[in-house]
Formats: sequence, C-alpha cells, structure tokens
Amino acid sequence: MLRIIVPLTALLLGVFCLLMGTGLLSTLLAVRAHSDGFGNGWLGWIMSAYFGGFFFGTLAAPHLIRRMGHIRTFAMGAAILSCLALGHGLLPTPWSWLLFRGLTGMVLVTLYTVVESWLNMRATIEHRGRIFAAYMMTNLGALAIGQQLLKVAPSEGQTLFELVAILICLAVIPVTWTRLQQPEPVERVRMNVRRLYERAPLAALGAAGSGLAMGA
Repeated sequence: MLRIIVPLTALLLGVFCLLMGTGLLSTLLAVRAHSDGFGNGWLGWIMSAYFGGFFFGTLAAPHLIRRMGHIRTFAMGAAILSCLALGHGLLPTPWSWLLFRGLTGMVLVTLYTVVESWLNMRATIEHRGRIFAAYMMTNLGALAIGQQLLKVAPSEGQTLFELVAILICLAVIPVTWTRLQQPEPVERVRMNVRRLYERAPLAALGAAGSGLAMGA
C-alpha cells in the first residue's frame, strides 16, 4: 500500500491543505452569516450558489486544463480561491457573498478535476481502489480538521478568513514541487446527462440523491 501511495504524497498533501481551508470556510460562512443577521433565506441562497457554481465549473474546467496544464491550472485556481476567501471578510454583505460563493464553487470543482484526473492517470486497474480510498480519506479528514480550526480565533473579523487563504496558498507548494508527470491533455468530450442515465440509471439516481442530501 505504501509503495503505491508514497509517490502521490505531494499531491495528497496539496489536497489536504486545500480542503482544510475550504472546510473551515464553509463552516465559518454559516456562523458569520447568522451572527451578521443575514437570515435563513439569504443563507440558503448563498450556500446554494456554491453548488450552482460547482455545476457550471464542470463545463469550464476541462478547457482550462487543456489550455494551461494541470499544475498551472491548480496554481491559478488556488490564487483565485485565496482572493475569494479574503473577499468574504472584506465585503460581508449578502450580495457579495452570493457572488463569491458561486465563484468558489466554479474554482473548487476545477481544482478537484485537476487532482482527480491526475490520480486517475496514475491509477492502474489493480490499484485504483486503494489510490482513491487514500484520496477520500485525505479529503474527508481535511474537511473535518478544517472545521475544528473555527476554534482558533473568534468568527468576527478577518483572522479566520486569512487562515483560510494561508491554507489554500500552502496547497500550491507541494503540487508545484512534485516530480509526478502531468497527464496528457485529453480530447474534448461533451457531457450528455441523458446518455449517462441510460448507461447507468442507478448510479445517476444515486448521485442525484447524494447531492441533494449533502446540499441540505
């Protein structure tokens, strides 16, 4: 197992730092929106904007990766995400948070696409399950630890937003430092939801139900 995972350490470490930051940000926004008196209606729209951005980001991510490559796309996305995190603290208004949260979803799904396509290139048929199990353990562990960082400082003010930005910037270091070969750009493939449902209806319905549950 270690022989398989060790070469991917840099990539997984970058994911860990990135998702610690975004895990903290998600919880922080809910707490701050409540304390700043946004109301449940606004909070629902703000959090939903993330998933809207996530959806549209899936359309843009492949174009960026083909144009820029995996490492440059990751570095650019992390830079934008850091700016958005700081923007939440600088402009604590419902309308600005709605915009920032939608853009966060678009950027984050692009970063996910970079990492997961990279891991997919490294995964053989025999080791694919182990590699993605390690990835999901890193993913969920980082999100859990990130939410605990809410205790580091009061939710009011800019400190925790700055911590989010620092963690996201730290994610760039191991990814740009890695010696792993980048995947070759793939040909453009159009997403066809109807064909996906016809090929795997149970998987499509399960994914839709999982998304609704996680969103709630």
